[in-house]
Formats: sequence, C-alpha cells, structure tokens
Amino acid sequence: MGSNHPDTATSLYNLGALYYALGKYSLAENFYQRAFQIRQSAFPPDHPARALSLKQLAELYGKMFVQINLNTATQEEILLIPGVGKRMLHEFEEYRPYKTLAQFRKEIGKYVDQKELARLEQYVFVPIHLNTASDEDILSIPGMGKRMLREFKEYRPYKNIEQFRKEIGKYVDKKEVARLERYVTLN
Repeated sequence: MGSNHPDTATSLYNLGALYYALGKYSLAENFYQRAFQIRQSAFPPDHPARALSLKQLAELYGKMFVQINLNTATQEEILLIPGVGKRMLHEFEEYRPYKTLAQFRKEIGKYVDQKELARLEQYVFVPIHLNTASDEDILSIPGMGKRMLREFKEYRPYKNIEQFRKEIGKYVDKKEVARLERYVTLN
C-alpha cells in the first residue's frame, strides 16, 4: 500500500475527522484535502468515497470559513460554495486567471445582482501581488486593517516570500503570517 492508495485516503480522512471533532479545523483541512486528492485520482467522479470527502470539506469550510483561490480551485472546490451550480462554475472558470477581486466583481456581476455577488465574494479570494497591489487589494485580505496595510507596503519591494515572512513576522505570530501568506504572491 502506497501513499496514493485508497486505504491511505481512508486513514487520512479518519485523522481529519479526529481533528475536526477536536475543533482543530486547520489540521483537519490538511488531512481532508489529501484524502480528497487521493480519492479524486483513484475513483470516478460519482464514487461515494469522493462524495463523502467533498461533503466533509464543505462542512469543514462552513465551520472555518476557508476562502478558495479563484485561480487554482478545482471544479469540486468551487461547487462547495453554497448555491453555486454548473452554470456559475462555468462563469467562475471562464474568466481565469483573475488579477483582482475587482475583475471577479465585474465579470460575475454580469450574471448576478449585487447582493448575490457580495455573498459569493465572501467565499473566494484572488492572491495579491505583494509589490504592486493597491491599498484596496491589500485591504481585501480578511482581517486586514490599516496598520498591517502600512506594514505590507513598508517593506516593498519584496524579493522573496521569506522576506515577507520575516518582515511581517515582526508584527504577528507565525500562524498569522502563514494565514496572510495564503493571500499573497510574488509571481
């Protein structure tokens, strides 16, 4: 049995369930994601094991409110957004790669009203470029305030992600740096 065997996925899923029950959602996510990746490769789309993984990820994301990256999310992950069906999935994918959330608002706003657009936006993000992002883009990161906006900009230009970790790590703990890193890019 190897690291990509369906039985490995079951073990990973069970570890995720343990962490989920303990309220350690970010740890649970790692195990659930890996289990889903294995099951996605091993089973056809309509297989119950895949459906179970997706159901658990949806429940987990509802608890921990994990936003998905519009540029890298799989079809299955996009369909986890409440109310998103195949039509909206197509629209989400059609405009990739997204450069900003403003582009998402413009393109998806063609198909839904402002209230629905705001609802959908709470589930997604577009990574911001550390060296060129506008104030509005930086402030789109959940939990970002004016103080951290100033700190993000103070250390420009960033040469690598390690520099970001070091400089922002002066103001927040490692866990918060890791959370913020999810929303940024240098590419």
